[in-house]
Amino acid sequence: MSAKPWIVLKFGGTSVSSRSNWKNILQITQTHLENGYSPLVVCSALAGVSNLLDKAFGLASAGRDFQPAYQKIQSEHQRLAKDMGLSLPASVQRELQELHELLSQVQTQQLNHPRYKAVVMSKGELMSTLLGQAWIESQSLPLVWLDARELLHSEEDEQLSAARHYLTAHCPHHYDAQLSQFLNQRAPLGAITQGFIARNSAGDTVLLGRGGSDTSAACLAARIGALELEIWTDVPGMYTANPRLIPEARLIQTLDYDEAEIMAYRGAKVLHPRSLAPVRDYLIPMRIRCTTAPSHTGTLITRQNLPDEAAQVRAISSRSSLCLISAQKDDHTMETFDFLGHVSEAFKSQGIAISSLTTSSEQISVTLDTTLSAVEGSSLEAVLKSLKRFSRPRMLPQVGSISLTGHRIGSAFHQIGIILEEACQNDLRQLLHSSDNRDMTLLVDCEDTHQLVVSLHAQLIESDDQTDFGPTWAEFKQSQNPSVHHLEQRRNEKNSPLKVAS
Repeated sequence: MSAKPWIVLKFGGTSVSSRSNWKNILQITQTHLENGYSPLVVCSALAGVSNLLDKAFGLASAGRDFQPAYQKIQSEHQRLAKDMGLSLPASVQRELQELHELLSQVQTQQLNHPRYKAVVMSKGELMSTLLGQAWIESQSLPLVWLDARELLHSEEDEQLSAARHYLTAHCPHHYDAQLSQFLNQRAPLGAITQGFIARNSAGDTVLLGRGGSDTSAACLAARIGALELEIWTDVPGMYTANPRLIPEARLIQTLDYDEAEIMAYRGAKVLHPRSLAPVRDYLIPMRIRCTTAPSHTGTLITRQNLPDEAAQVRAISSRSSLCLISAQKDDHTMETFDFLGHVSEAFKSQGIAISSLTTSSEQISVTLDTTLSAVEGSSLEAVLKSLKRFSRPRMLPQVGSISLTGHRIGSAFHQIGIILEEACQNDLRQLLHSSDNRDMTLLVDCEDTHQLVVSLHAQLIESDDQTDFGPTWAEFKQSQNPSVHHLEQRRNEKNSPLKVAS
């Protein structure tokens, strides 16, 4: 009997935090089994638990009381177990006990090394999958629980800081026939495992960075040759803008891998940018779907022949946690390539990943995304100290960005003129236009980001009748709960200004 093809299903924190969502996870998994696939279910920690673990470690490493945060973590898992009709599984109780003992040790000795933090943070995914597997098994579906640290191993890089090594590790994603065979033998009906965590060559627990469960799922999909990767979250796909800020944002039904990666790097939070390379390298389709609305087909990400004849803005993304560091050359006789080399070395020596870089003969500006990399304050201080040896550095720690992604973005400049004038009145820091004509980014003061996104979306997307988009976020919400939407609409009409008949 030949092995069934694998399909990887990743469920985020909100998706694994309620009994109703676990019922949907069970149904989704059973449907794939009935269709002849072996599902590999990859789960995040319960919603909010990673933040609580981060808080508990921070308090403990400073010698402060971590008990309230720990008790909240414990109560969240007890609550979900009770909702599921289960006693808290012994395996979860063991993880809670180990967590408490580790936090106590960290508190007593004031241990703040990232190696300890990685172990603390890993407990969220371990406990969510142990609890989820216990409930699924109680529903007569024997998914095998697997430790992701046995499936994913990080690459070694001596130049990385300890924080980068343990908290934002990188795992190779080459196809592994032995791993595929292992899964086929160990879990013929499917398995459940963790996102976010892996193991290094010394056997230590490492993390793939916040939001790294997407990356874990993509790496696993590539390594076992999965037929498809499904990212299940709390929205039914990728939208033309953040739908919770702009109800008129429209569903993007299909995307190319490169388009999706640009959007993710530019701030589309539904997908982690590092998750695209593994599936793109092996041409594995990725689909973004909604756990609470499993009948919606979502957004399909594949290799596509992108149009090159017409300009089109496909999405507008924003970020508000960027750090902009500029270096003005001191020695005007220094060649540009030497200047660039010195600046690059200052960041490389601290293991800091650069998000974007612009250069001229006299100045170089570097943008860092602190949400994608673990950047310590001491590392930034070391970078500034290195830059001062040959330049006059300046750091803006809170800069926002607005990015337009699409086709032939340069041809859309005339549409953006009025809004660019508005941006220039609000301290437009930089305007970056990619050489492949696929995206354009404005760096602005953080507080300006939201209103500019609203203006750009109204001007470039809402006013353009593009047929390759799906319904708006407001239409999706109405289809899910029409009575609530009707009440909200009535309330908005009641509070709106009176219209005078002509």
